[in-house]
Amino acid sequence: MRFIAITRLISPAPPEQLPSIMERFAEWREQYRDHLQSFEFFAGSPGGFMVINVADEVMLNQLMAEYPFLNYLDIEVRPIIDGDTALAQWWQVMRQMLGESEPAEATLASTDVDVGGGETSSEPPAESPMEPPPPGPPPDAHPPA
Repeated sequence: MRFIAITRLISPAPPEQLPSIMERFAEWREQYRDHLQSFEFFAGSPGGFMVINVADEVMLNQLMAEYPFLNYLDIEVRPIIDGDTALAQWWQVMRQMLGESEPAEATLASTDVDVGGGETSSEPPAESPMEPPPPGPPPDAHPPA
């Protein structure tokens, strides 16, 4: 499972404790290096983010519980998925939603439509305002594995 952990400073560590915290941080970083796909700091401000890849939420909790700066940071952890996989899923949902709107278009065909000048026609408008989606996902989307 992949997660992003976004960290923001809420209170600075006491200066006299910084050397030991930094030492524990270096050890923590080395211990969990294989689980951290990305480890970044924000430029010009305290905080950063990590992309964490662990087997389950139990391992995630262990990793975060041992984070040396835990008491000094606000940490937001959220599950993440591959962008192409998410795009393919959203595309599929959109197609399903548009497919479900077809009965509403059929109702439009049986209603009288004002064609201007006070005349009415039971014909639907020449062009439908909504085009059906093309078959399959967009060319740059990959189906979920």
